[in-house]
Amino acid sequence: MGLLDSLLEVPERLRVWQMAGVRHFYLDPEAVSAVGDSAAPESTPVDDVARAASMNLVGQAAPAVEQVETAAAGHPMAPSTPPAPKPREVNPNPIAAPAAASPAVSAGHRPPTSPQPYNEPQGSPAAVQAALPDNPDRWPLPWPTFFAKTPPTPRLVITYRELGLDMAGQSEPRRRDLWRRLIAQAGLAGKGLVAFWPLALPQGGALTEMPLHFACGVARLHPELVAVFGEISDPARQELAARATSAVVVLPPPHALYNPDPEVWEHVIATLRRH
Repeated sequence: MGLLDSLLEVPERLRVWQMAGVRHFYLDPEAVSAVGDSAAPESTPVDDVARAASMNLVGQAAPAVEQVETAAAGHPMAPSTPPAPKPREVNPNPIAAPAAASPAVSAGHRPPTSPQPYNEPQGSPAAVQAALPDNPDRWPLPWPTFFAKTPPTPRLVITYRELGLDMAGQSEPRRRDLWRRLIAQAGLAGKGLVAFWPLALPQGGALTEMPLHFACGVARLHPELVAVFGEISDPARQELAARATSAVVVLPPPHALYNPDPEVWEHVIATLRRH
């Protein structure tokens, strides 16, 4: 006898116990004899027993009812055991998992971020400024005028901080005499072998060093030696090293050579002659 046939032969009020696996009920003999063969009342001891048992077995009967109803509707019988829970998907890249968005971001607004200043270390290639145009005529004034006064292939470039004043019409007579005497004794006079190229220019009543223009001018002149009379700043050295291949020598400032010690003077002359 199949399951559906056995269910149809069981009274409706006991069918749930049949589906739950209950096959026998214990009936109190006294209760049965008291009832007799009269018409069944609305509530019988069997109903009471069934009602009492349903309080404990209702959780077991419900799955059986669902299975029978599913089979009667033409669907496959559901398994008696619940399906295994679906494994939780795990992000293969936990590091890239997005963090919880703040209220401002969730609303479509991103909090403003202030740029952090970055100071490029001195001496690094990025610290060197962009080069000037190849044609000196396109350089800012007065640099084209200064470059036009230089010889085409000098062997020596002389520079000092006050050269910008001398080339701007604020020359010092003692400096002019110094260079004439120095160039003559070094054997460089009248041959187009010496060029004067300024390291600083007067701006706002003070001399301002121009490392980029100075280095680009030296690179175009391409001398064997750059003689710096006095001090040269680190930015000027870096620009010069990045753009030119000329040797650089630092000598005493001009005012120290007006009445120099003979040994100092001979040292300066010998340095200029070696190149």
